[in-house]
Amino acid sequence: MKYIIFLILIAAVIAFLIMSYEGKLFKLKRQLLIANNQIERLRKQVPKNSTYKKGKSSEIIFEVPSSTMGIINENTNVLLSPLYNSDIVRVTTVKMEVKILDKAILNNINWYYISLPIDTNINCRGWVNKDCFSYFYGDSSDLVKN
Repeated sequence: MKYIIFLILIAAVIAFLIMSYEGKLFKLKRQLLIANNQIERLRKQVPKNSTYKKGKSSEIIFEVPSSTMGIINENTNVLLSPLYNSDIVRVTTVKMEVKILDKAILNNINWYYISLPIDTNINCRGWVNKDCFSYFYGDSSDLVKN
């Protein structure tokens, strides 16, 4: 009688362990399916014409900017990186005098890393294409029209 109760107890413990293992396995499979669906959704959001290609590297040439100040046009997109399809950090609503911090040449296009004259340090710097400038100058005496 003791052996039968002992065997039933062992069988119950084994059944409990198997059931809890199956439950954890089911949860992990469900999480994996959800993660795969999220990855597929994010992959569809990445633009097909993105300049990022696997195995292809872009060459960025950094130079010292010839001008330290410039005036950007109104409705200029200030971008997160020197790419046309980059995230927009800020859109200017008026012509604005900006400080030019750096210059980069990517795919034969001149980009300038600028600092906006705004009161906050949030989204106050970004990349702007050369075509978005109306004037470049080092100080007020040497204006150069773009």
